[in-house]
Amino acid sequence: MSDQINHPSHYLKNGRECIDVMIEKFGAQAVINFCECNEFKYLWRAGLKEGNSAETDRAKAAWYRKKAEELRGNAMSSGIKPLSENVAQQLADAIEESNKAQQELNECLPELTDNIFRMVEDEIAAELLINTRRLATASFLTRRYWKRKVEKSKAALEETHKEFDAWRKVYHK
Repeated sequence: MSDQINHPSHYLKNGRECIDVMIEKFGAQAVINFCECNEFKYLWRAGLKEGNSAETDRAKAAWYRKKAEELRGNAMSSGIKPLSENVAQQLADAIEESNKAQQELNECLPELTDNIFRMVEDEIAAELLINTRRLATASFLTRRYWKRKVEKSKAALEETHKEFDAWRKVYHK
């Protein structure tokens, strides 16, 4: 049974197994996909095909799963093997620098965001002040317009305060 599972003679031609030729022709990822589909197929039909036992179909499914895992490992390592030690070291250094930069950004992000919120708050407060002054000196005809502007500025300032407070609760624990 093992021969029919691991190395069936009908998949051997000119001393080469079909799956090895498929890898050369279609690439490892295509054969990985093929193996995953075959694993599914054999599990799906386990024991339903005439002449095949459920045990044989499950063994074939396991063979395809193992082959896909083997190819996944080889595909990953084959992508790394061509790298020279110098390039590999440069890559490792770049990853380390990227991690340090990410850590520095995470450390200064709260302060940067606080500053942005303060700048937005200052702009809205300045607009509120200007609109309040214009309302105070407005004529009867324009008073209603400036009153609405003041109300909108107040609402925007209150919304900014709420967002700022919510942000601080999350990031300034």
